[in-house]
Amino acid sequence: FRSRLSHLLMGRMLHAIQAEVDFQLVHIEGGTKDNVITRECEVWLAVDKDQKQSLEVIVSNMENVFKAEYEVQDPDIKVTLEKDTHEGEAMDAEACKKLISYLLIVPNGVMGFDHHMSGLVETSLNLGILQMEDDCIRLASAVRSSAATCKKEILEKLQTLAGVLGMTFEVKGDYPAWQYDSHSRIRDMAAELYEKMYHKKPVVTAIHAGLECGFIAEKCPGVDMISMGPDLEFIHSPEERLSISSTARIYEYVLQLLENLVSY
Repeated sequence: FRSRLSHLLMGRMLHAIQAEVDFQLVHIEGGTKDNVITRECEVWLAVDKDQKQSLEVIVSNMENVFKAEYEVQDPDIKVTLEKDTHEGEAMDAEACKKLISYLLIVPNGVMGFDHHMSGLVETSLNLGILQMEDDCIRLASAVRSSAATCKKEILEKLQTLAGVLGMTFEVKGDYPAWQYDSHSRIRDMAAELYEKMYHKKPVVTAIHAGLECGFIAEKCPGVDMISMGPDLEFIHSPEERLSISSTARIYEYVLQLLENLVSY
C-alpha cells in the first residue's frame, strides 16, 4: 500500500500503524530541498492480507485527526491510501523503528522568537529532505537563527538525537547569524529616501530567513547593513512569483540610495 502525507505527519501515521499492524517499509521519499517545507511524503508498506482492514481503519482515523488539527491552516489536507506495487527489498525492522522515532520526535518549526521585534521568529528549522538512497536514508533539516548560540543549541539537539538512534550527523551549508541592529544609520537614510521618492513611509521590518548578509557580517564585524528587494510571492514553492513593476522600482530606488551614500 502507498500513502501520501507530509514528513512529520507521516511519522505520526507510521507510529500509529506500527502499534497495531505488522508491516514492512519498502520505500519512503519526501522532499529534495532542505529549505523547502515539503507538502507531501510517500511511503510503500507491505502488509499481510488479513491486516488490510486494520490498516485502512487506522489510516482513516488518523486522516480525521489531521483534518481536525489543520482545519484552519490546511483545510484540504488528505491521506491517500491505495494498493500498488514497488520493487525492492524491505527496510530492516530495527532501522524502520529508528526512522519512525526520528520523524516522531525531531525538532521542527518555530523554536524561539526575537526579543527586539514582536512576532518575529528568531530560531526555527524544518525537515526538508527525506530520501532513500541505496542502503541508507538521508534526512536533512534547514536550521535558521539570528542568534548564533540558539542555532548551535538546535544543531546540538539534532546531533544528540542522531547519536541516540545510531545515525551519522553532519552540518553543511551553514548560514552565519545576522542579528537585528536597533541603531542603523543606513536604515534611517534608506527610509528617508523612500518617503521622499514615493511619498509614503516604508514598512521597516525584519524577516526570518537565511541571507548573504550573515556572511558579510561574519567577515566584517560591526558593518552597517540593510537588505531589500522587489515583491515576491510564495517563496521557495512551485508557485514562486516576482513582480516586474516592483523590480523596476527597486532598481530606481537602489541607484538613488547609492548616489546618496557616495555623497554622504
